[in-house]
Amino acid sequence: MKLKTRCLFCGRWFESDFRNPRQYLCFRKRCRKKRKRRAWRRWALRNKPVKNLKLRQWARTYPHLCGYVIYDELGRQGYTGKIRILREYLAAVRPNQKEVYLRIETAPGEQMQVDWANCGSIVVGQATRKLSAFVAVLSYSRLMYLEFTLSQCQEDFIRCHINAFRYFSGICRKILYDNLKLVVLS
Repeated sequence: MKLKTRCLFCGRWFESDFRNPRQYLCFRKRCRKKRKRRAWRRWALRNKPVKNLKLRQWARTYPHLCGYVIYDELGRQGYTGKIRILREYLAAVRPNQKEVYLRIETAPGEQMQVDWANCGSIVVGQATRKLSAFVAVLSYSRLMYLEFTLSQCQEDFIRCHINAFRYFSGICRKILYDNLKLVVLS
């Protein structure tokens, strides 16, 4: 059995199902959106997060502090809300910061970046030696060459360059060094 009912949002008459006497909205897209918006407002009013000064202070002082840590601390102070509500609030309060970096765009074969990396130490025979890694990266393709050495002397430095050029099948026009002792004069 179908009943004629008037929609509360648009005022249009529609046939409602007798099994659902609380149906007071038609099924048009506009009315469904209004119904969802009304339900969201009701939900938001019931689930307001604790907006105390300490929470704002934590969010600004420690922007990388995990929401779960703050949730635990607020739980000890009597917060009964859900963690999702707290995370949404933190996302709105925290400043939206992106890491700043400069991307260098170069032509193919134009530039290679070279640096040493310290990899701890290794036992050779009965002696403990420092382990270093020579890293060369082509700026255009980000193709990387890595070679482990036991010293950072000039002979190893030149040998690693030659091996990198063989690996890349060519030589770049410029080589960019990052404050290496072998390259920087003063």
